[in-house]
Amino acid sequence: MAGPIDLDLTIGVDLDVVDEPEPNLPPTDTSTGFLVMSLTNVANPTEVRLIRSPADARSTYATEPALWAAVDAWFGTVGNAGGRLYLSPLDTDAAAAVAAIPDAYGPGQIIAPEVVASVDQVDVRDAAWESNRFYVAQAPDGASDAALITLKDALVSSEGRFAELEADTIIIPGEAGGATREVPASVVAAALMARSDLRTGNPNLAAAGNHTPGASGQVDYALGIKADRTLEQIRTLAREQINTFRVVNQRVRKYGYWTLADLATLPQWWDVGGSRTIMALRAREQAVAEEMMFGQIAADGAFLDKYKGALSGELAAFQRLGAIYGTETDPGYNVDVSVVQNPVSQLAQGLVKAVVTVRTSPFAAALSITLTRRAITSAVA
Repeated sequence: MAGPIDLDLTIGVDLDVVDEPEPNLPPTDTSTGFLVMSLTNVANPTEVRLIRSPADARSTYATEPALWAAVDAWFGTVGNAGGRLYLSPLDTDAAAAVAAIPDAYGPGQIIAPEVVASVDQVDVRDAAWESNRFYVAQAPDGASDAALITLKDALVSSEGRFAELEADTIIIPGEAGGATREVPASVVAAALMARSDLRTGNPNLAAAGNHTPGASGQVDYALGIKADRTLEQIRTLAREQINTFRVVNQRVRKYGYWTLADLATLPQWWDVGGSRTIMALRAREQAVAEEMMFGQIAADGAFLDKYKGALSGELAAFQRLGAIYGTETDPGYNVDVSVVQNPVSQLAQGLVKAVVTVRTSPFAAALSITLTRRAITSAVA
């Protein structure tokens, strides 16, 4: 007779708590910055590298003070919110430097502060639209209002939906105590967008003004603006879709959030927040679709229902943030996978189509106040 069998079994529930590294930001995150800058001494002119900190930039690029200033401005503005900043070296072709950024790095802001000629900026603008990234364009330092408008006119287009133009140069602390440095405003503007996204998860919020302290347009790291403008000058440029910074209550704030879309044909694309929300949705809906690839399209419609539900789930998340302008009777978005979009003849070829319509929430661009004084004998209601 065989002896007893020793079974290596346990019963019950065990729970272990372990410390794992922080997860990387997902490829659909919109807070990433893609910095395109020329380097005087670089071993690999096509290498796109993650810059983890100002110290990382100094140790890796020991002879690049202009890069240090840009990196300091980025991390000084983002603060402790985190975020990723990639560097793509600029040789002679800005479009090539942008094209070198892998698609796998996801959406985010392209910053090319040295690229100030319209012919090159047009290439970057178009590449940003194609790659689902937002281009923060920079005007030449000291450009006149007339020159700014001429540059803006060259950039306005349908692809300008994913682009904006910054006019200013920002003053930041220097390397030594009491010293200062200058950085293009595009670097700071992109960092403000990253900070807002990281702290709120809502790419629709304007990275301008001070509506949400710590997640809007106030730049605590900045010391000033190189050429401060009057409010009337700022308003004039705003009407031309040109963005500026302004000193408000002794603090430097971003004071414009306008795209370079052709508003004559695309009037609903005026605000950067709405454009960045669409950028985020493009990335997220694409990620959803990838998870549905090779699914079985059965006659019961279950696949189409699942596809619609997954796409709608991403939209609902943005609606809960207020990014999508929805009401109790109208959610502000619609996903159509009906037979109109997917006739049987099309499904027979394995082709599935979803049409997504969405309404993003605008930001308050102008606040009006009427102040009336009355006698103490009069009612005020």
